[in-house]
Amino acid sequence: MEKNILSVVINRPVQEVFGFALNPINSPKWIDGMLEETATPWPAEKGTFYHEKWVDGSESGYELIELTSPTTFTMKKSGDTYHVRYEFEVVEDSVTQMTYSEWVESGVLEDPFTQSALDKLKVVIENGN
Repeated sequence: MEKNILSVVINRPVQEVFGFALNPINSPKWIDGMLEETATPWPAEKGTFYHEKWVDGSESGYELIELTSPTTFTMKKSGDTYHVRYEFEVVEDSVTQMTYSEWVESGVLEDPFTQSALDKLKVVIENGN
């Protein structure tokens, strides 16, 4: 199993950071190359399907397979062994540590996130998205 783990501290309450990361309307604000993300049904629940459209014309989909508000959510890419998990921890009042983990059950982790993506997320949330 190949895995990538990144972390960032965001100066906002855990519930706000969790809600921002879970809401598909926010994804293009911090994920470079994403045009749009939608989720059905919304509000999110276990089994919600996220559909992404990218600037290169490609599309992808993810199923929400774990949801524990406001601490964790995990998604699995449709037709693939790729997973992504977001974990949220209270550091102190209005300070949250978010850990982003992505992995494949077999094969190679293609185009893994970099720290710059999480740094962009931090800036977007702290500046009022």
